[in-house]
Amino acid sequence: DGQPADTGAAAVLHRGRHLPGRDEQHRQVGRKGQIGGARTDVEVVAAIISMLIVIIVTLVETSADILAVGEIVETNAEGDVVKARGERAELVDTDSGEVVFSIAVTDVRIVDSCPGRDDSTVLPMNGKFVVLTIDAHMPASIRVHADGENSEILMPVFAEAFEVADATGNALGSATDASWLCYEPEQLAPPFVGPGERAQGLVVLDSQIDAGQIRYTPGSQTGWAWDF
Repeated sequence: DGQPADTGAAAVLHRGRHLPGRDEQHRQVGRKGQIGGARTDVEVVAAIISMLIVIIVTLVETSADILAVGEIVETNAEGDVVKARGERAELVDTDSGEVVFSIAVTDVRIVDSCPGRDDSTVLPMNGKFVVLTIDAHMPASIRVHADGENSEILMPVFAEAFEVADATGNALGSATDASWLCYEPEQLAPPFVGPGERAQGLVVLDSQIDAGQIRYTPGSQTGWAWDF
């Protein structure tokens, strides 16, 4: 049976998690606005995501603002809404019809190694690197949903928000120490996207398989998936 379009995607934001530390990579890339840059010290990343989650959960649970309805969609074994490569996954404000966040996986490459940031060649720990090109966007108008002038709304698009899964939902690829050494910072997608921003670039996962699904699940629940 189908589900309303992207309903499962809203659930991805219902609960936060403490993210694996990537102190060195985040400190290398610097200030907010720099491509590939962290907005804040890694120690407060979890708090920022929790704040975003509180904002989104309020919209979902109290007013049911962020849902997409009226369309039968394909879901996978984990309940993720399945998208074609290049197709945008969207969270929609049902009152206004406005898209408040969207993301697409526009390209997927399977490689045996990657160029490292120190001119070395990096080998995967799990067998293959799965190199995603992503395009995420959050309109500036989402600020109206924030609770107070100083609330900062961020959506994570760093590697820990993604995983590689097989047809039965088994997680067989993720960020590793090896994948975090791949490519120059300016080639990588920034770790967050905020109001009025577009995040484009590479995300690298370390995978045991070279065909399956890319899952975007920043809350460790259901989200979206792209076949590759």
